[in-house]
Formats: sequence, structure tokens, C-alpha cells
Amino acid sequence: MTSNKSKKANLSKQVYIPNITTSFFFNGEEQAIQDKLFKMYRIQKRRDEIIDKLPKKNKSKKRMYKARKKQMTEYIDLTKQELNSLVKQNVSHRSLTSTIKPSHMAGMFESTLSRTLGMVSQYSKLASKKPCYHMMIVESFNLDLFGQLVKDGFTYKGEEYTYFSSSAGQIKKKKGVFVKISLWKKYEMTITCGLTRDMINTKGGINPSKLLAYMMLANSATMPWKVDLDRVIVIDDLDTTLPDVVVDYVNDEDWSVTRTTRDITIKHTDGVGFCLPSVSSKAMMIRSPWMKGLLVPVPFDKYKGKTTKVVDVWGKTWDIIDDNIQVILHKSQFKLSDYYDSWQDYKEKFKRHKCEMAIGSVEDETFAQASLTYQMLQTLTDVSDEELKTLVTATNDKIDQIGRDKDVMLEIMGVTEANSNKNYLQQALEVYPNLLRDNYVREEIKTAKESYVKQAKAGKISIPNSKYTYVCPDVVAWLQWLFDQEANPSGALMNGEVRCNLYDQGKILLERSPHLYREHAVRNNVIDQAYNDYFISNCVYTSCHDPISTLLMLDWDGDKLLCSDDPLLISIAERNMNNIVPLAYNLQSAPKQIITQEAIFEALKNGFRSNIGDISNAISRAWHMEVTDEVMDDIKRLCALNNMEIDFSKTQYRAPINDEELKKRLDEYKRGKLPQVFKYAKDKKKGLQPEGKRTLDRLADMVSSKRISFADVVDDFNYKMLMTELKREPKMREIEEIRFTYDKLNKNKKVIKNKYQRENTKSSTKQVTDYMFTYIRDELLKAYNNPKVLTNVLVEYLYTVKKTAYKDTLWNCFGEEIISNIEENLSRVKPCEQCGKDIIRKQGLKFCPECAASREKARKKNCKKAM
Repeated sequence: MTSNKSKKANLSKQVYIPNITTSFFFNGEEQAIQDKLFKMYRIQKRRDEIIDKLPKKNKSKKRMYKARKKQMTEYIDLTKQELNSLVKQNVSHRSLTSTIKPSHMAGMFESTLSRTLGMVSQYSKLASKKPCYHMMIVESFNLDLFGQLVKDGFTYKGEEYTYFSSSAGQIKKKKGVFVKISLWKKYEMTITCGLTRDMINTKGGINPSKLLAYMMLANSATMPWKVDLDRVIVIDDLDTTLPDVVVDYVNDEDWSVTRTTRDITIKHTDGVGFCLPSVSSKAMMIRSPWMKGLLVPVPFDKYKGKTTKVVDVWGKTWDIIDDNIQVILHKSQFKLSDYYDSWQDYKEKFKRHKCEMAIGSVEDETFAQASLTYQMLQTLTDVSDEELKTLVTATNDKIDQIGRDKDVMLEIMGVTEANSNKNYLQQALEVYPNLLRDNYVREEIKTAKESYVKQAKAGKISIPNSKYTYVCPDVVAWLQWLFDQEANPSGALMNGEVRCNLYDQGKILLERSPHLYREHAVRNNVIDQAYNDYFISNCVYTSCHDPISTLLMLDWDGDKLLCSDDPLLISIAERNMNNIVPLAYNLQSAPKQIITQEAIFEALKNGFRSNIGDISNAISRAWHMEVTDEVMDDIKRLCALNNMEIDFSKTQYRAPINDEELKKRLDEYKRGKLPQVFKYAKDKKKGLQPEGKRTLDRLADMVSSKRISFADVVDDFNYKMLMTELKREPKMREIEEIRFTYDKLNKNKKVIKNKYQRENTKSSTKQVTDYMFTYIRDELLKAYNNPKVLTNVLVEYLYTVKKTAYKDTLWNCFGEEIISNIEENLSRVKPCEQCGKDIIRKQGLKFCPECAASREKARKKNCKKAM
């Protein structure tokens, strides 16, 4: 059986590898020019700041600075050309000569790749991060230099590195993963399950972008999964054709939009496989060499069909009973099945090279309340003020209860069952909620409340009983197709029906992100007891007669849908979906190529040039206009363009727009001002449309801004619960040194952050703060190499001497020790004999400090009277 807990634990384990840029590979001459460029960039940035601060009436100075800025821009362009010319002229093998500092390290979740290469993962987020140089991530600041690295590799400290691959997210950020050649030669066959590039090329090659994506499956965050491969088979997918489906067809030749009927073929098992409940009682994501997708439990061995025999992808017949088959995968999940001679061929290579199957994520045990997104709400253009006020009620109620309701405060701080990756403060609050009385925690609650309000104004509003869950095809239809040999199975669900065990029978709304067009699917949730034995997961199952996958643009390889049974939201969605049908357009297939490093680099270049964000933002602009028929058709065209852009790195196809008037109009959507919601959703401060009467504009004004008034909803807490008993107390001189070092580092947090950001210009906020606190912890451990002593000294100092509300450095640096102390102290807590407050159990201790002091005062008073 699969354990959900083990997966949660795995997500706290990381390996730390260099995350550097192409500038680390410049030779001396190139570096000198790069240094000159950085100096000019700093000057430009300073000029921008001056221009922004100048008053509007000071026009002459503004003109002067803008003229200087223009001159500098021209000089920067010339210097860039000089640098690029030098890079192109380079013929020597690139070497990494720059110093790799701790600030250049990035955490990467444990994966099949990291385990195979022998990379040691670490649990603690803030233990001194031991760097591993088996792999490196390189970001392209100079495309020509990056191309040289991809084609020829590089050298670092005598070790050769070769390009491995890039994930979709890394391609978006212009990054690539490189691995030591010595390790690649040793483990290549384990990662590729015995499939070499020459073998792939012998069979006609493969699309380079697809190969990159499939290679990166090994780098997904996973835990190992021990499964008997002899109990697994791979079969063809279930396809059916839905006749006469009404669609809006976007013609990619003349860009006309026509309502028509089409026969649509749907691959109902696209990305999903099935396993016996004895293998896993929950749906889960799996990874294996060249394999990926969702695995859903269904007792197919109990189904009484016409046959128990099935044929695999290569034509071999299996008996699922006699052969004890426990897992059935589909060809859509096995991306390179055509490159193996048989299932036996794959299994033999898998075992010979000691390959690994792994689990990516498991269906939730507890489903958190889901929220809508701005993309979903912006397409609901017909919503009254009263309806909006009602929709935002649950969110406003929660905002108003912050400070007065213990459970709400814990929830807004992220202390929920659904949060499987709690930070230190959240873990502490979970076991010791009395911390809600701490002034530091109250400051954090205020910050969390501000964030919650901002998200609500960005459309992220809570809808009661809304949940995200995996989507899966009708398993009864699959059983009928496979074991009753029905080409067009009836299944358990009719058109317009779904089944989700999380909800009662009745209407439910299904939403998917990203959400660009009007994609609100209202369906009837049908709970037929006759099929309870087969619908055993908490997935939402869709009908094989329903074109819902075309409407929501989904497949079944792990997509999650937001489900809601809220009557008001359903009625709004139904009204807005009036006269809306799925979109249809032609997308090009990805051509095969002979794989070379040059072909790989060309695919990367195409991916780097992708501009998906520009088109989705253009669609948001369109939704915030008056949505006329022309605008609606333009949104359909932009959706088609967006999907072409997503596939561009594979297909290298963007349909040309020859109608100049149409082209100009679509370009205007890309250039116009962004909606006001981007102020909250994307932190945009400039170039925003004025507030209007669109749905999201009105919603933002309805979100509560009530100030927090804290009530004592828990007993007071004792700061000593955060400390531990020490075998040897530190001397006063040591205490003073620890306090001095802490104050110095805490005061210089901004300096530490700025230095890291200068060296890592595109680092995320989380990367910056993680590095800063790791650095501070390490420096404190240099001052006194005992984290328990440091924790005690700093807790006592901050709570009794400084009495400060600002303790984020303490919690982020020594949260692990504080949690351990709390858990230890809670195990030996007893009530004060006078007031009942919790006190730490010690020999002879009966009262809390307050009661002890009160009793001592009373005793002395009585003594005086007696005298």
C-alpha cells in the first residue's frame, strides 16, 4: 500500500546544487566587458530612481536625465554587441573559473535522478547546507555562450560536465541542468532504461523538446516506489469519437471563427492508468523512465466481464487473473514505448540497469477549502452586486474573525491538516496554540491577514465546500471497453454527468486552471450505489460521452479540478455559460528529428522565445473591456494563439495573421493597460486601467478591511516552553558574545540579502530569505557551536531583555530546536496548583512564577504581622 505520510516527509528532503549564470564562464576579456556593463546598469537604475522622484513641474531636469539615459542605453547596446562578438569568436572549451559561494546554492527536492547519482539529501532546511557538485543549474544571460555549454559542455575543477535537460519551468526561465560526465557515463542506462541516443536515432529520432521533457521526469520530486514490474502491463488507450459536437472553430488560415458541428475523438485514458486497491487505495502520480501520469485504484480483477484477457501495446496477450496483473498502464503514459521491442524488453533493461519507479504525489487525506482565481472570475461578466456580496461573504467572515477565533487564526497561519509542509512556526502552533498570545505571532497574524485580504481582492475568494481533486475518466466505461470488448462503452455516467464521492448527488461546478476562455462546467453529480465498488477514490470521474475535456482543456495525467456545490456560484456559471460551446482549432504535431546537441539547442532557443504570459495577459485585458461579439471572437483567437505558443518549442509553428486590421487589433490587447486586479494578483503598480465596473473591480471594493482586535482565545503562554534544560549553562561572557553577534547579524539582514541578490540577480524572494537565515545561523554557530545553548540564550534575551515582537530571525534560524523543546516540555507539563496554568514539571515545583511570587509576597506579609 502507498503511504501518504511518507510522501509528505519526502518533500522536506532536498539536495543543494550550484545555481549559476553564463557569466560564470566568461574568459578574462569577456569578464572585463561584463563588469563595464554591470556598472552601466547600476548608473541606469540610479537615473530611473532620480527621474521617478523628480516632481512633475521640474521638466528641464527630467529631460536632461532622460537624454543621458538615452545616450547610456545606446552605449550599453554597443557594449553588448562587443561582448556578443567576443563570445561568438571563442573556440576554446569553456571552464567555470568563478568562485561558487554558498549564496549560489539552490535547493532541489529529492528525485530519481538525485538518488541515482548518489546525491545526499538533507531534512533540515537550515542545517549547514552541504553543497553537491554532481549537477549544476545554469541560467542563460548570454544565448551564444549558453549554446556553447549545451553543445560542448564545460570543465570545473578538472571535472567535465555535459548538458542533461531542462524542465518546462526551467525553459521558461532560460535554464539548463548539467551533470558530471563521469556520473552520466556510469548511470546513463539507469536514467534512460537502456535506451541510448543512437538507439532513438536508429528509429527515426524524436522531437527534441519532447525528449527534454521526458528526460526531466527523472528530476521530478519523488519517493521510490517498490513495485513488481512483472505485475504491470501497458495497453493501448481508450479512444471514442463523439459525433456532432457543437464547437466554435478558429481557422488558423484566415482566422475566422465559425460555429459548427464536428466529430471529436477523445483519448479518455490520456495520461491515466489503473491499479488494484491492494497496490494503492488512493490515486497517485507516478514516474519511471519514459513514463508518467496518474494511477487510480479500481478492482478490475473483480469485474465480471466477457474475458480476462487483454493485449498489450506490442500485441502480447495477458490474462489479468492468471498473470496476476495488478497495474495497467496506457500507451499515452509510456512516452517511448515505440523504441522498445516489447514489454519484456523494457522490463529486462529496467532490472538490468537497476532503474526506479517513483511516486510524485498522492491523493489528499484531507481536502482544504479551495478558492476561486482571478482568471475564473474575470470570465463571469454577468454578476450582480448582490451576488458578488454573497460570494465574498465566507471570505469576509473569516477576515472579521481573525483575532477573535482560535481556529481561524490557526488556519490563516497555515496550521491545517491539508498543509503537509508546515514551517517551524506553524509546527509549533500546531502543538502549542498558546503561542497565539505571543506578540511576535500576533504580528505574523497581522501580516497573514494583509496577505489574505490582498489575495481576496485578487479574486482568491473562499467558496464553502469547494475542493481541488484529481480528474479521472469513467472507470466503468474503461472496464466495459477492456473486458467486455465494447468499442463504444456506455459506462456508468451519461453526457452531463460526473461522479465525485466528496459531494452529495446534485449539481456541481468544475473549474480548471489556467482558465482563459469561459470554461465553467456545471454537471450533475450522480452517486449510483450500484457502482460503489469501482468508484473508490475521491477523484472526480467524467463521462466518456461528454466533451468536457475539450471545454476545460484537460487530460487525465494528474490534472486537478476545483469542484464546488455552491448553489449561487453554480447559477452564476450557468447564466454566463449560456450560448458557450467548446473551442476547436488545429494544432500542429511535433515532428521527429535526429537528435544532436545542435538540435537540442535549437529546441531550447525556441522555448526561450515563447511568450505565453503576454497572450494570457492580453486575454485578461479583453475580458476587462466591454465584451462585444467582436471581443468575444478575439478572445477565442487569442486562446488558439496561446495554445500554439505553448507548443511552439515542439512544433516551431505559429500561424501567421495576414489580415493587417485583425493583427493590429490583437496586438492592441497585448499592449494595453492591465486590469486593476493585477495590482493585487501580480503586484503591478504602473500601467493599470482605471477602476471600472467589471466583476473583479467591484469585488475588490467588497472585501472587508476590518482591523484586527485580538481576544484572549487561548491561555497565556510561558516563553520557557521554548527552552530546554542544559547540562551546562553558558557563562555570562559567552551569553554577551551570543547576544552581540545576534544583534549585529539581525541588524545587517538587508546587507546580507542585497549581497546575495547582487550575486543572484534573478533569485526568488524565498531563495533570498532562505540564504539569509542559513547564513545567520551558521555565523551564530561559529560564535558558539551548540544550537541548544544558542536557542536558550536567544529566547531568554528576546523575551525578557529586548521584549521585542520581532523574532523572525530566531524562529527561522532555530525553529527546529524550538519545536523540539516545546514537544519535550509538553510531555512533562503539569497544572499550577493555584491557578491551573501549565508549568514545566520539576521536582518541588508546584506553582507558576506569578502564583509563586504572589504566595511569597503573602508569606512575607504574614511574617511581618507575626513579628
